[in-house]
Amino acid sequence: MLLLAALTLASQVSPNSTPARPLQTADGEKVECRLIQEVHSRIPTRICRTEAEWARIAKETESDLANSRNDRTVGCRGMLGC
Repeated sequence: MLLLAALTLASQVSPNSTPARPLQTADGEKVECRLIQEVHSRIPTRICRTEAEWARIAKETESDLANSRNDRTVGCRGMLGC
């Protein structure tokens, strides 16, 4: 009987029993959290940003990657010292 009471109490206190609220800013924008693996650490960092911020970061990253490709292909072709 004691075991049954303990199991019932534990199921009511479980953090999974309540639905998680979606994160939002004060303006009502949806916030998305991601686990980001840092280069210098084995432990991922949880970073939360709005969808607009994630989109801006993705666009900047894509632009940086394209620029780095262009920098390697355009420049001193065949010249020594480059």
